[in-house]
Amino acid sequence: MGHLLELDFTAIPSVIRRYSEAINILYSCNIFGFPNTNYLIVLPKLLIPPHFNAIRSLNFTMRLEKVCPIYTDLYPSDRGDQLIRLWASQWKNIASMEGLRELRVRMKVPFRWRGVWIREQILLLEPLKQITKLKVFVLTLPFQDPAENESALQKLPCQIQRARIGTYG
Repeated sequence: MGHLLELDFTAIPSVIRRYSEAINILYSCNIFGFPNTNYLIVLPKLLIPPHFNAIRSLNFTMRLEKVCPIYTDLYPSDRGDQLIRLWASQWKNIASMEGLRELRVRMKVPFRWRGVWIREQILLLEPLKQITKLKVFVLTLPFQDPAENESALQKLPCQIQRARIGTYG
């Protein structure tokens, strides 16, 4: 026969309070980084809004080897359109993070694509303009730019740094 199990529910409010405090610390006191930027697309769906909005710091490398919308001519047109939407979605999701205070992004571009990057980066970086209200926003770009790009880059809401010489971004 079964046994009667008596539960003491008086501890539940204390457990809930501790859980809430721990979640706040987890999301607000850690620097979040991702192995690839696909996580930026799904993050708002993976976390409930209070947890998503509690994230204070992001630090990641944006590797543009094969998933960058400026290289859409490498793909069928529907795949190129999808890349453009995904690219914009990543930056929109970052901009929507209400608690975000610090963002550090390193753009990594293969050297063989240097010319395309320099020619198209102003258009490519346009979605970054929607990211405002950050205390720290550092964007590390892979290559030195011509003077005409520098003035446009200064209009971005971030501090621009350059990757060390000898790296591809």
